[in-house]
Amino acid sequence: MQMIYEAIKDYLTTHTELTEEENLPALKEKDFYFGVVDLLRRKGSIVVAIVPDTENEVEDTDEDDLSGYQTDTRFTVAFICREDKQSVLDDKVVRYAHAFRKAVLTDTSLDGALTGSELGERKFYFDAGTVEQQMSAVEITFTTRTTTTLN
Repeated sequence: MQMIYEAIKDYLTTHTELTEEENLPALKEKDFYFGVVDLLRRKGSIVVAIVPDTENEVEDTDEDDLSGYQTDTRFTVAFICREDKQSVLDDKVVRYAHAFRKAVLTDTSLDGALTGSELGERKFYFDAGTVEQQMSAVEITFTTRTTTTLN
């Protein structure tokens, strides 16, 4: 799963045109976190959390081809925007969701790191913070497919 996290992070940090087209700041390595994030301890106006859903991991072996197997793993990719006016945060989170959708639809293998991928449900949380810390977020269900070859 760490390999898939790295693939997602690398793709989104190297393909800066995805965020530039949406007039957003480029995502940096420091913006990404694997697993659940403690937002009180994390600084920055954008947080990208990639959380695996291990309960839904499915392995598929083709009985005619015993040379390997494919694994589908579901993740939740969350873009959390903060440190701005609420209207700006809401706009940013929608544009980050659009940039991520465009990235996956453009290249489902994320530069060949995956066998394929698929987008699922998007959930938006506008005005999700507190009085002291305004924030907005989007959670995107993202299923990846990897292939393991047996020797």
